[in-house]
Amino acid sequence: MTNVDWIAAEEFFLEAAQRTYAADVPEVKNPNVSGERGYRYERGELSYLDRYTVGTNGWSFGQTIIWQEDQPIWWMHYHGRARMPAVTGFLKDALMAAYV
Repeated sequence: MTNVDWIAAEEFFLEAAQRTYAADVPEVKNPNVSGERGYRYERGELSYLDRYTVGTNGWSFGQTIIWQEDQPIWWMHYHGRARMPAVTGFLKDALMAAYV
């Protein structure tokens, strides 16, 4: 069993989120799942994967997972919809400010 340093894991999550989705870097497409996109980030023994799919109706759903030494230690699932395109830019700006 891996001993988890939760403070380091939280700091890693904030760093990974700031350097991926909030930073507007190119997404990685999953060739095995139609429409799935995401972001991967790694530092030392920690890995971050945020993957999601957007449906034709504008609803999106996804999950974020953090691994330590190839063991999942934290995850979340999410879903929602932005009805106005400006919301996505606002969300990324807000996340970038929050993750600093």
